[in-house]
Amino acid sequence: MDYRKKEGIIHHILFGELEATFGHMEREYQAKKGWGRVDFRYGTPNPRVIELVVRDPQHRNQHYGTQNWSELNKLCRVPYSKARVRILLVLDTSGDLNPVSKRTLRRSYDHVHPSRGRFEKYPVSVIYVHPKRQYRFMWPR
Repeated sequence: MDYRKKEGIIHHILFGELEATFGHMEREYQAKKGWGRVDFRYGTPNPRVIELVVRDPQHRNQHYGTQNWSELNKLCRVPYSKARVRILLVLDTSGDLNPVSKRTLRRSYDHVHPSRGRFEKYPVSVIYVHPKRQYRFMWPR
């Protein structure tokens, strides 16, 4: 199956689960014109934005920081008034028996730097989910 189709299916399932569990969810949220859309926004007095990344057997590097530079830069630009928390959710569906270590993944994100520009940059919580292990860390450090 085409990677984009598979990620699209997971996107719809995740949206349904988030909406059923929490409510107040928006898809394809436009935080600011020209910055692109964020996959999900949880719109309450404590709003959150979530960008989804799926690592599958054909795209085994999708979880690394360098592969997610544009998503990270999109998230770090969302102002505090629009989101208190910014999340890059990495779902590992690669089928690997061993999950990626937190140290290895964090190092790949340490090499990614926010775009330069005259805008405030906010931290992003990177959450890695594998059937055997889950963890989180903040970007940039």
